[in-house]
Amino acid sequence: MHIRIIAVGGLKETYLKEGINDHIRKMGDVCTIEVKEVADEPVSEGASEKEIEIGKRRETERIIRQIESGSQVILLDVEGQMYNSPQWRRLLRRVSNSGKIPVCLIIGGSHGVHKQIDCLRPKRVSFSRMTFPHQLMRLIVVEQLAHLFKRN
Repeated sequence: MHIRIIAVGGLKETYLKEGINDHIRKMGDVCTIEVKEVADEPVSEGASEKEIEIGKRRETERIIRQIESGSQVILLDVEGQMYNSPQWRRLLRRVSNSGKIPVCLIIGGSHGVHKQIDCLRPKRVSFSRMTFPHQLMRLIVVEQLAHLFKRN
């Protein structure tokens, strides 16, 4: 299986980078993970709703450019459907095409994603009803993937 994680913003924290790389290594060739970062749009504190929407739209446009035609798209969304681990594994296996085109997991920025993401008709999945920092969410996602696809 080939999974592309498309995430807004870069990681600065070494411990997050090391954790992500460690989990990716554990999967070996059972599941190929690639992480694509797109630039976050700086939005000043106290920004208006219009400014926030413009920032989300720009980030979402960058996300969409990273998605190959034919990819299955899963948006990590606090309002999405929740799954237990066996259900999550079944979902990933079901949405993966032959493994040549990646399943794209999208982690939006701190303000979420713009509604234009709906043109991709993403499956919306929630890992929790709590909101996590988007940088930490990358580690959580990769850890869950490693749990599901680790070599025996």
